[in-house]
Amino acid sequence: DRVLVSLPVYPITWMVDENRLRQIIENLVENALKYTKDTVELSLALVDQQPELQVRDYGSGLTPEQCIQVFAAFDRGPMGLKEGHGLGLSLVRRYARAHGGDVELRPHPERGLVATVWLGQPTSALSEPKKPSGLKSTKVSLGS
Repeated sequence: DRVLVSLPVYPITWMVDENRLRQIIENLVENALKYTKDTVELSLALVDQQPELQVRDYGSGLTPEQCIQVFAAFDRGPMGLKEGHGLGLSLVRRYARAHGGDVELRPHPERGLVATVWLGQPTSALSEPKKPSGLKSTKVSLGS
C-alpha cells in the first residue's frame, strides 16, 4: 500500500541476474520504508538506452556526505537503526556494478532521499556464468 510503482508503457528487456536485481529493488524499497511513514515511489525508465530504477522516500534524508558514506560495509547510517547489519547498500552497489552500472543516493530538494540505479552491460560473470557458481543470467522484461 505504501509503495507507488511507476513503469514504462513498454517493457524493457535487459540481460540481468534476476535474483540480484530483486535484491537491489527489495533492499532499496525496504530501506526507504524504514525511514519514512509516507509513500515510497519506485520507478523504472529507459534513460540513455539503459534501464534506470529510482526509489524515492519522503523521510528526513541524508546530507550529500552521508549519501556517500552509507555505501561502506557495516555503515547503518546516522539514525543507527537496530535492524540490519549495514550491508544492504554495499551489496546494492556491488550488484549494480556487476551489471555494468552503479547506484547513487542524493537528497531530494523538497524532502527525503532518491536512490538511482542504472544498469549497463553485465560483466562476464553474469553473461557467461561458470557452472559451479549457481549464478544464472536471464534476459528479463522489466516493466509492464
